[in-house]
Amino acid sequence: MKKLCVFFMLLLVTGCKTVGGGAPAGLVESDTLLGAQISKNTIDVVGQKNHYQFKNGDIADLQAFLKTPYAKHAFFNRVELSITGGQLVGAYILYIDPKKLNAKTNKALMENYGFAHTPELEVFLPKEIYPVAARDGVPTRTYYFDAQKTRLINAPEIVKNTVLVEKQQDVNIIDLDKQLQAQIPADKSESGAANAVKWIGVAAAVAATIWLLKQDVDNATK
Repeated sequence: MKKLCVFFMLLLVTGCKTVGGGAPAGLVESDTLLGAQISKNTIDVVGQKNHYQFKNGDIADLQAFLKTPYAKHAFFNRVELSITGGQLVGAYILYIDPKKLNAKTNKALMENYGFAHTPELEVFLPKEIYPVAARDGVPTRTYYFDAQKTRLINAPEIVKNTVLVEKQQDVNIIDLDKQLQAQIPADKSESGAANAVKWIGVAAAVAATIWLLKQDVDNATK
């Protein structure tokens, strides 16, 4: 849970600024995801440009959750890719339909499976879902993984049978270190002291995020 909090602290502090009103700061490349499947030790993701493989991290937690009755109440998902400390990191975000839960099952979902009400994630819900779902509070969880680009020989089969991701999902690979560097000169309007305090906090968030992700990967490989 602390990993999720640090990740969103970083996003909230740095924001989603763009370069010249166009591409997001720190953008490495964009892709469109066509499908994904989970196996014993990996998640294989097929994009139009690249194939990706997620491993370590929260694989076991995700596999365990997908076997529970709650999994059938997932009504939206999102994949994120970012680069932190030179390493590609994958994130898989699950949204549970609050209308399918009562007070007891909602509490069990939070306490036993690491879900939480995270307003920062609700903004990514499609407009046709968000107006109703936002009023109820949507339980979400972000699962993190070590990621790498690869070549999947069974890509057509994955696309045909996918259940893990929304088809035709656009994703940007953002280098968080470059995003930070791009944003520092953009805040010259702030006083020197205020700007210094802000970016010390951002740097701490970046360092904490990288450290926590490394801890997860190290623990998963022990």
